[in-house]
Amino acid sequence: MQFRARAEQFISKLFTTIHSEPDLKRVCIVSHGGMITMLFRSFLNLPYHTDIHIPTGDTGVHLWRYDRSGKKIIAATNLQGHLS
Repeated sequence: MQFRARAEQFISKLFTTIHSEPDLKRVCIVSHGGMITMLFRSFLNLPYHTDIHIPTGDTGVHLWRYDRSGKKIIAATNLQGHLS
């Protein structure tokens, strides 16, 4: 639960920053798969206990969008083309 709480705190701070910095265009988050999974769950407002699994391979790239109206978009997940 503490792990999820850390993800929730980060997402909250990120959204606050997005709303307060109108010139902010992109944010890159580098983390391990476990935290990326928790960030996904927080981003999507999934319950703490869920049977939804979002795979994150080594160096997987995920592209999320959050517009200023509050719309959340997952544009890509677990891209690994850079490994070929």
